[in-house]
Amino acid sequence: GGAVAQAPSRDEHARLVAKVKAGGTGTWGSIPMPAQPQLKDADARALVQWILGGASREILLAWRRALGWPGSR
Repeated sequence: GGAVAQAPSRDEHARLVAKVKAGGTGTWGSIPMPAQPQLKDADARALVQWILGGASREILLAWRRALGWPGSR
C-alpha cells in the first residue's frame, strides 16, 4: 500500500486559506495565483479543502481558466 497523506493542521489550513485570498507564487506550483480577496472565508476554506482532497490537475487548470488566471491556457 501507499503512504497516507497527513491532514494539514488547523494553522496550516488557515495559512493556505490566507494564500488563496492574498495570491502569490510557490504554494500551488509555478504558475502565479492572483489574489482572490472577494472570496468569503467559508468559500476559500472550501476551495482549500477541495484542493487538498485531491483535485485533479485537469480540474485545477479548468478552474484557473474560468477565473482568467495567467498561464492557464
